[in-house]
Amino acid sequence: MNQATYSYIIDRSIDASEPKAYLSAGYRLGLGYSIDVQPSVLVQYSTKQGIRGSVAVASLLATYDNRIWAGVGYRFKDAVMATAGINLMHNNALRIGGSFDITTSGSQIKSAASYEIILGYALPVPDARKKPIVRTPRFRY
Repeated sequence: MNQATYSYIIDRSIDASEPKAYLSAGYRLGLGYSIDVQPSVLVQYSTKQGIRGSVAVASLLATYDNRIWAGVGYRFKDAVMATAGINLMHNNALRIGGSFDITTSGSQIKSAASYEIILGYALPVPDARKKPIVRTPRFRY
């Protein structure tokens, strides 16, 4: 929505990055009792360059027993991706994994591959049906 300004050595100029609009869609399919498959699509639309500067990503993620997950993806005309991980704790709140991208085009100006480590924690959802107990000395006696 706003563009940050950066101070280079001589003058102040606006960063060349441009605003983008995102559209994401996916669906979780249950294949049996313990395997889920989730195909998804992400479109990153460039507001300045239009379709020519836009990027689309298609991916497929499979989950076993709602705990172990792995997937593959393809960023059109740019990269192939693979990811894997595990959900931990009794409510699967802790998520640990990794991802690996292999660039398929333009490798002379950027690294041919990259990786990332995934660490996530989902906060528990508050139950609106239960009223929290408020402990106060005023009503203690």
